[in-house]
Amino acid sequence: MLAPHAPIVIRNEAWGTDLESEIAVITDDVPMGSSPAVAGQHIRLLMLINDIPLRNLILGELAKGFGFYQSKPASACSPVAVTPDELGDVRPRRPKHLRCHRAGGGVRGARRKLSLASEAVAK
Repeated sequence: MLAPHAPIVIRNEAWGTDLESEIAVITDDVPMGSSPAVAGQHIRLLMLINDIPLRNLILGELAKGFGFYQSKPASACSPVAVTPDELGDVRPRRPKHLRCHRAGGGVRGARRKLSLASEAVAK
């Protein structure tokens, strides 16, 4: 992981460096087999992660059947995390009103990602 304010080094532009905003969900102990509704009650913190995929390397790696190895270098976490109650009426269980922005515009898919948070925790 990169430090929150560490520079992102682009070693080769031909690798297709991209920036994706992701939402990290930190939980306490979630009982095995929990439903998404129950799992959502175990969400303790939310953070943003700057995922840095190398688009032009991904297909070659996936074709090998091993998954991401070089095409997903270190990501950077936000310098702060928030508790779900700090979001007020916008909770991971009610994400349709949440807007996520970054420099350069809104983050596509942020609502969908957050709405899947409880489902992902339940798995």
